Amino acid sequence: MKRENKHILPLLALLMVSVICFGFIACGPDEEEDDYESDYESAVIGTWTASISSRETLKLTFKSGGKGTFVDTYNDPYSGPETETGTFTYKMQSKSKGTITTKGYDSYSGDYTNTVVFRVSGKTMKMWEDEDEEGTPLIFEKN
Repeated sequence: MKRENKHILPLLALLMVSVICFGFIACGPDEEEDDYESDYESAVIGTWTASISSRETLKLTFKSGGKGTFVDTYNDPYSGPETETGTFTYKMQSKSKGTITTKGYDSYSGDYTNTVVFRVSGKTMKMWEDEDEEGTPLIFEKN
């Protein structure tokens, strides 16, 4: 009986090492997750334009990697066009829903962070200032 135990223990140790090695290989990064994220981004990548008023337009350009730029143009009847530009980050929760976050500074309120929610349907994007998607959305069209 003692002789059989001597052969079983090394086999059990080898089996344990094999199981642990397999566990490390199986727990690698999930490539499918990256594919889903890029699929979600593909719905918004590009330039979107909204008319805020008869004198003001806002253009958002979504780039891959969750980053983008904006151009806000106001046509003042006295001083001419005024343009504000900046950057934003965005995160997609699904293929049609995401959030945009901007950070900046202005002389009136100091440092600020602003987050808005948007939904995409084809070449139309609706944007709300709160997560509940209440109120009148700002409507963007894809260029």
